[in-house]
Amino acid sequence: MATYDFLQSDTSIPWEEKLKKYAQDATAGKNEYARAQQVYNYKTSLGDNEGASAAKRWMGQIDQATGGLMSRPTADPTKDVMEKYNTYLTNSMQRKAFDPNTDQQYQSALAAARQQVQQGAQTATNNAMVSLGNRGIGNSSVAVDRANQIQQSANNKLQAEITPQLLGDYYRRWMGEQQLGQQDVANFANYANAVSSNAYRDKTFDRGVLESDRTYDRGVLESDRNYNRGVLESDRNYDRGVLESDRNYNRGTLESDRNYALNERQTNASIANMAADNARAAATKTSAKQQTPGDANSYISNLSKRFVATDPDSKEAFVTDVDGLERSILALNLPADQTAYLYRYYGLQIPE
Repeated sequence: MATYDFLQSDTSIPWEEKLKKYAQDATAGKNEYARAQQVYNYKTSLGDNEGASAAKRWMGQIDQATGGLMSRPTADPTKDVMEKYNTYLTNSMQRKAFDPNTDQQYQSALAAARQQVQQGAQTATNNAMVSLGNRGIGNSSVAVDRANQIQQSANNKLQAEITPQLLGDYYRRWMGEQQLGQQDVANFANYANAVSSNAYRDKTFDRGVLESDRTYDRGVLESDRNYNRGVLESDRNYDRGVLESDRNYNRGTLESDRNYALNERQTNASIANMAADNARAAATKTSAKQQTPGDANSYISNLSKRFVATDPDSKEAFVTDVDGLERSILALNLPADQTAYLYRYYGLQIPE
């Protein structure tokens, strides 16, 4: 005969001795029967056929020891379980919908991303200002426009790329929590169903076990088929969803990279055009104010060879050594008007 030690709350007493005790003490037998019934319900809800059968046999031994007292109909034991189930289900249905404006984890992640983007934009702006300053136009409208363009590009990236990605990540997290809650409700429903279906078994244990085993085996087979079919369908839907998501993400990333490269080329072209316009305007203004002939023009070629270079990327000319150029102009000892002409020609500030 099989033993039932693993089903009992106290294994220090042999199970045979316990059955003798239950034959004399119906209350103790009733308590142990109720505990074994809970084990049976729990094992059934988990699909543990072997554990459920062992619990059922132990219940049968207790029933026989008490003269069939345990298998007699009693009050409905499912009432309390169903009340708990309904309460749990109601609480699950009342969970709040996802709101990015109030989700603290999402808001914290968004704030951190925004700070990181702003820091990157500030670093890019500082680098641009240094570069433009080296070319003698650090305080010009070109510098202001460049700073604005860098900031706008950073804002566009935050709105078009980072924010949607964060929103999707935290929405999927919320959905996962909802699914876990729904699974908890489903598990509790399985347990409640097991309690309900097992509340009134046949009075005759052998007939009840036989019928229960047949029904259970049939149910397990059908459940396994349905479960496998459901898992297969779920996997297909998930793979399809992941594929579609990857395609959309790759398409969005490609489009964003194209737009960013286009914006960068447009920005560089705009800076070059503005610099050229400023140079032409300065030259026109100088020509209109004063035509400086003579010695000043004869020094331009030599000075340009020593102190002027061309940017290989933008093809723009810039002064390589402002202080050295200024000292060389002053060392020529030209008249004041010709010295001023050379200062204006190279974009230097005329001393007071």
